[in-house]
Amino acid sequence: MDFVGLSAVTIPASVTTSTGEDYWAVANSLSDTQTRSMVFNYATASANWSVSLKPAEEAITRLRSVTAGVIIPVIYSVLFLLGAAGNSMVIYYTFIKDGLSEQAIDIYIGNLAVADLLLIMTVPCWGLTHILNGDWMFGDIGCKLMSFLLHINMFSSIFIIAAMAVNRYQVVVSGALRNTAKPKRKWDTIRYCVIIWLTSCVLSTHTLFLRKTMPRKNRNLCSWDYPDDTAAFWWIEHMISRNLVAFVIPLTVISFCYWKIVAKVKHHSFKGRTAAGRSSVKRARHVTRTVSVFVVTFVICWLPNQLSNFLQSLWHFRVLARPVAKYDQELAYLAHIFTTVLCFSNSIINPMIYSACRNKKCSIQQLLMTAFTKCSTSNKRQSSRGAQDGADRKLTSCRKSNGCNKPEFL
Repeated sequence: MDFVGLSAVTIPASVTTSTGEDYWAVANSLSDTQTRSMVFNYATASANWSVSLKPAEEAITRLRSVTAGVIIPVIYSVLFLLGAAGNSMVIYYTFIKDGLSEQAIDIYIGNLAVADLLLIMTVPCWGLTHILNGDWMFGDIGCKLMSFLLHINMFSSIFIIAAMAVNRYQVVVSGALRNTAKPKRKWDTIRYCVIIWLTSCVLSTHTLFLRKTMPRKNRNLCSWDYPDDTAAFWWIEHMISRNLVAFVIPLTVISFCYWKIVAKVKHHSFKGRTAAGRSSVKRARHVTRTVSVFVVTFVICWLPNQLSNFLQSLWHFRVLARPVAKYDQELAYLAHIFTTVLCFSNSIINPMIYSACRNKKCSIQQLLMTAFTKCSTSNKRQSSRGAQDGADRKLTSCRKSNGCNKPEFL
């Protein structure tokens, strides 16, 4: 803290220390009247400044306590319930109900739901940890496993979305898949998904030996434990894998694909096309828009957290000064926590996108009604059967009008 006027006065070196001396005592010990007056004014201003910050620091501390102990666990509970139900439904409709689809985008969306479901399964552990003020209750193995699943989701989600963008590019721009039989497309897509999952697992293996429970202030924290002699290497590796491999590089591929797709779609015209040709163009545009929504949602949900983690790395390597004041530290913590919540929320938004794009006439409530009536208890079996028949008739009628069919993804 530098006040104008004090720097212009020469203070004896014997009393100008950086260890936080009692400046009022120093002022009284000086013989020079002007110097003593300036030091006294500096001490008074410093004390007033410190006092003025205390209410703000207390307020941000209380906000952190309420956020970590109440707000975040409640949000995580909602995310877990909605995410588990939504992603399970997507997996059911894409993989189980009608068998494995031959459409590439359906297969990718199903795999994206699996990745989101893996992430959602870790949410209760993190929520309970917030309630316990950071105390990890699930042991060393739980720490490694939950971190491993979280990183698998981080890598596989962006890789799957990038694969969806590349698929759109191949269909709309290059035409590489137009003459490929659907069974071959299907098995090619499955092969790509297997590669994505294996790659994500390999890139996440460092969590199995670098994430540990460490005692600190009467708590066990689930945190990174880098070896002292290779800590710098692992920090750099973490930055590259998280910021570049899991975000910047796939996002660059996605941006290139959509740049080409937009340029191509602008030249599509319905003039001179047959009804089948117009329908094909409409389907291509519909699927491309659907994939673009997945892309934009992912970027919005993950970009703040990527920036927050990158900022942490800059602080670690002292490229930027780490916040020193308690108010700034608490503010940085709250910002990072909310960016993490935003990441988790992506796992409940994806099923909503899928359910919104898969049909136009049938609502998801009718599908939920069918599932709910199948779970009725035995003592209400007769009434349940009547309700089920009614729901099935509505669903059958909707299907006959082509309202509930899956979109014809190319």
